[in-house]
Amino acid sequence: TDEKDPSKPQCSDGIDNDNDGKIDYPNDPDCVNIYDDQEVGESLSPLLIDNGDNGYSSQGFTYFTGQGYLNDVAFAASGTGSNSATWRFVVNPGTYKIYTTWSAHPNRATDSPFSVMDGNTIVTSENIDQQLAPKEISNSGVMWDFIGSEIIITSGELNVRLTNKANGYVIADAVRIERIGDLPGPPHCNDSIDNDNDGKIDYPNDIGCTSNNDTDEKDPSKPQCSDGIDN
Repeated sequence: TDEKDPSKPQCSDGIDNDNDGKIDYPNDPDCVNIYDDQEVGESLSPLLIDNGDNGYSSQGFTYFTGQGYLNDVAFAASGTGSNSATWRFVVNPGTYKIYTTWSAHPNRATDSPFSVMDGNTIVTSENIDQQLAPKEISNSGVMWDFIGSEIIITSGELNVRLTNKANGYVIADAVRIERIGDLPGPPHCNDSIDNDNDGKIDYPNDIGCTSNNDTDEKDPSKPQCSDGIDN
């Protein structure tokens, strides 16, 4: 009873529905596939937890004022790693960047051991020289350095942990996280979607797929002498 064409999903309609400067799948990271009808993702606003905030906990660290972000830090002397500080963020699964800041001093450790965890699973670790001041980005009135690179979180919890297994004083100040995108989708040849609209889906049914891990479902071009064209 209705001759109108069905509307296209937001992630394949050629429109920047969420006004973020990115249009459709795969250009907009909030699109899971071309059939996704929600181009608007969760807020990508950074989250920040300072030492002493909700989400921060520590064992064996001493609170100290007069330096650091919001004029306070926590510290622990060099030890076996039994003393620790943890910043716990409740998040949606996705890809994140993690930063930390600290107050530099010659008595600091050159190998302060930070770990980033997806829930309880360590996904990356980095030893940071806290004798040197952070310098990679400026935000909220202080400088910050990255911990690791881009981190994929699949659970609902992102934890950052610092221990005192180091060669000097370790400083627990603030940690800042920034969600930069959704979880990576499955390869085109293993996503149950006809990405190239040829009526065939995934490996081994689509001849454009060489394996389940192939990210391009497009069929290979035919030789000129068998493509049905007067080239």
